[in-house]
Amino acid sequence: MSNLKKNKTAVSITGVSLQSPGSSGFNINGLKTSCVAGHPVEAGKSCRVAIYFAPKASGAASDKLLIMGNMSNPGAIPLSGTGR
Repeated sequence: MSNLKKNKTAVSITGVSLQSPGSSGFNINGLKTSCVAGHPVEAGKSCRVAIYFAPKASGAASDKLLIMGNMSNPGAIPLSGTGR
């Protein structure tokens, strides 16, 4: 996630989660994720959310990555994958 605010205001992250954690096969790798609650993203800076896909069944799977905070447009990023 990048903070492109032109008024030099930091974005406060209050939470990063998946809409259907675990059940879709998508998971957040907490060790490689830098977008975490309590760590502001300064203007012009960015942070990373590391997602891995470990499907539990064959076929299509989907989920949404949710990023909450003081942004004017909170993030809901669609994820998709195919299990074999």
